[in-house]
Amino acid sequence: MKKSQKQLLSVLFHLAVLGCMVMAYDAGKGMAIKFGWIKSGEKSIESTEIDLMAKEEKLSTEIDPALAKLVKSKGDAYLFRRDIAFPPHLKVISTELRKLNKVRFAGKSQFGEGSMELSVREDEVMEYEMAGGAVRFTMKEKVSEKIPNAAERLARLKVIEETLQKKQKPPDTRERIVDNLVGKVVQFNYVGKSWKAVPTQEFKTMAWGKGLEEEVTARLVENSLLSRPRWFGTKPMKTGEVTKLSGKSLNLLFDGMDNGTIEIFFKGMEGVHGHPCAVFEVSGSYVESQKDNGQGQTVGGEATIDKGKIWCSLLYPIVLRSDLDLIVSWKTLEGGKLVSQMQGTVNHKMHRDWKAVTKKPKKPAPAKPPEKK
Repeated sequence: MKKSQKQLLSVLFHLAVLGCMVMAYDAGKGMAIKFGWIKSGEKSIESTEIDLMAKEEKLSTEIDPALAKLVKSKGDAYLFRRDIAFPPHLKVISTELRKLNKVRFAGKSQFGEGSMELSVREDEVMEYEMAGGAVRFTMKEKVSEKIPNAAERLARLKVIEETLQKKQKPPDTRERIVDNLVGKVVQFNYVGKSWKAVPTQEFKTMAWGKGLEEEVTARLVENSLLSRPRWFGTKPMKTGEVTKLSGKSLNLLFDGMDNGTIEIFFKGMEGVHGHPCAVFEVSGSYVESQKDNGQGQTVGGEATIDKGKIWCSLLYPIVLRSDLDLIVSWKTLEGGKLVSQMQGTVNHKMHRDWKAVTKKPKKPAPAKPPEKK
C-alpha cells in the first residue's frame, strides 16, 4: 500500500472514531433527557456531567435611563466623571469566570501533583457590602472543575449509558472542588488607621478574616467600592481614540501591575448591569505582582493580552467588567517557596453588579377600626 493511501486511511479512521464519540455523547444525553435526569438546555453547573458544554451568562448592554442622564458627553466625546460622591451604603456582587485551556502545570495543583496538561473552569462569586467604617465579604460561590478530554468524556458516557439503561440515576463523577469558605461571611471594622476583622467563633471564617486584614483596602479598590487612585484625565475622550498605558499608569485599569505596555482603543458607551460605561478594546503585555489567593498562597507572573475588552464607568473611577484572552506564565508561592508553575491560555471574564443600598420607608401601620360603644 502506498504512503498516501495509508495516510488517507488513517484520516478516515480518526474521523470515524470522532464521529462515534459524538454519536455516543448525543445518544447518552438524549437518553438522560428522555428519562428526566436532565433538562434540555439546563446549565452545566446544575446538571449532570452529560451536559458538558459549559454555558455562560449573557449580559445586557442596556443603560438605566436615570443613570444615562448623569453621563456628560458631546457628540462622540465622553467625560470620565469623578465629581459624584459614592453612595454611603454600597453593595457589589463580583462574578468571575476563568477557563484554562490545556495549560501546562508543574508542581502541585488542585487536581494532582507532577507535570500535567489540564483544562479547568473556575467560577467565583463574591458579595461586598460597605457602609461607613464597616465592610462585609461573603463568598457566594467558588468552584473549580476539571474539563474532561475526549477519552475521559467517552469513558464517562459509557458508565452513564449503562445506568440509564437500568433506569437508574447516572452518577456524578465530575472532578469538582468547592472552596471550603463558600457560604462564609467575614466582617471588618475600620479601627484607628487599619481594618480589623470582627471576631467570630467559626475558626475558618476568623482565619480568613485575619489573613485579609492588610488587604481590605486593596480589595475594596479592586472590586469598585472605593475609587481607583489613578483615572482618566479631565478632558473628554473621543470614540476611536487610542491610548498607551505603561509603568504606573497600568494601575488605571489593572491592579498590582509592575511593568508592561497596554494599548486601549475607545469603542463607545455600553451598559454593565444598567451602569453607563466606556468600553475599550485592549491588547499588550504586563507583569503582575504576587497576590494572595485566599489559600495561604500568592500567585503572580507574566501575561500577554491576545485580545480583550474592558468596561470603565463614566460616572465613577471604577472598572465594572472585563473579558480577556490571555497567554500566561504564572507562579504560585507558599511561604516564599515555589509550589507550582503554569503556562498556557486563559480566558478571564469578570463583571460587577454595582448598586447603592437604599432603605425602603416603613409602611404605616393599618388604622384600627373604631371601637364599638
